[in-house]
Amino acid sequence: NVISNMQGMALELPAPLRKPADASWPMRFDSVPLPQANGKSAQLEQWQLKLAQVLSVNFVRDVSSATPAVVRGQIQLGQSSAWKDVNDNSVVLQVKQPSINADEWKSLLGAWMDDDSTGKTATATARPNWSAYLPSKIDISSQELLWSGRSYSLFQINADKDKQGKQWRIQARANEFQGSADSAVDHRSIEWGGRPSTRCGTVRDCTSAATNSSTQTGSPPTVSGRGAW
Repeated sequence: NVISNMQGMALELPAPLRKPADASWPMRFDSVPLPQANGKSAQLEQWQLKLAQVLSVNFVRDVSSATPAVVRGQIQLGQSSAWKDVNDNSVVLQVKQPSINADEWKSLLGAWMDDDSTGKTATATARPNWSAYLPSKIDISSQELLWSGRSYSLFQINADKDKQGKQWRIQARANEFQGSADSAVDHRSIEWGGRPSTRCGTVRDCTSAATNSSTQTGSPPTVSGRGAW
C-alpha cells in the first residue's frame, strides 16, 4: 500500500488534474492478489488508485507469466457514477466534469503519444506494453466543452474500439450539434458519418458548420464529412 497527501507535489495537467504544490490531495494505491476462480489457474492481481475526489483507477491483471496482462480496467475522472461491471479484455474510461477543455488535453496527449512513438523502437524490450492500459470504451459528459476556440453545452460522447483495435466508433451530441464518427486509433484522422448535412475539410470546419447550421435552423444538425484532428 502507498498512502500520501501529495503536499509539496505539483501536477501541471489540465483540469481537473491540475494541482498546486501546497494543496493536499489524499492519494492511496493498493496492489492485492485476488482469489482464483473455479477451474482457472490464472494468478490475478488488482491495482486500485484513488486520488482525492478527482481520479479513480481499477485494473485487474493476470500475473501468471513474466509479462503481466490486463484482464480488465476502469478509469474514472471527476464525479462519475458508481463502478460499473466491466467485461474482460476491455478498459473503460468514464469522465464527468462541469467543464472540459479539449484543446488542453489534446495538446498534452498529442505530445505524450509523439514521445511514446519516438522511443518505441529503442526501448521496446525494456518498456511495458502501456497500450494494454489504454481505454477501449469511453463515456464522457460535461456541462461545457471547449474545443477549437468554441464552447459547446451539455456535451456527451460515447466511443467504442472495434475488436481489431484499429477503429473507434464515436457518437457525440451537444445542444449545438450531434453526429457519429469513425476514427483511426492513431487519432491522426477522423471520418464523420451519418446524414450528409454539412461538407467540411476538417473536424474544426465540421463543428463550425454545424454550429452555424444550428443557429439558422434552431435544431442540432447531424455532422458529416471527412477531415483530420
